[in-house]
Amino acid sequence: MGEVGWWVGGAALGSARGTVLLAGHVDDADAGPGALHELAQLPMGAVVEVDTADRRFAYRVVARRVYDKAALPDSLFDRAGRPTLALVTCGGAFHPGQGYERNVVVYAEPVGGPRPLR
Repeated sequence: MGEVGWWVGGAALGSARGTVLLAGHVDDADAGPGALHELAQLPMGAVVEVDTADRRFAYRVVARRVYDKAALPDSLFDRAGRPTLALVTCGGAFHPGQGYERNVVVYAEPVGGPRPLR
């Protein structure tokens, strides 16, 4: 529940173009809060840091949108546009046996370049 997945078809962290798409659970009935549990409350302007094995990338939150599950925008899968981080988790009402009805997406822009992890 504490893990976030990267969509391998999108941009890589630090890419000069395209959307880096990371997704994680909001919660789980058995395990409790997920990795992106607080995503819907993340304030505009907040800095999100994403670590790899050897580097840290920083992004500033610029927008939050809520989409129906079946209506995620094509821009989430953009490999050619401006460099963007998109964080995706579930949102809206939960329906047993069906899951959440919506997705929460937070968009962020790069802040500076990557820093080595020490």
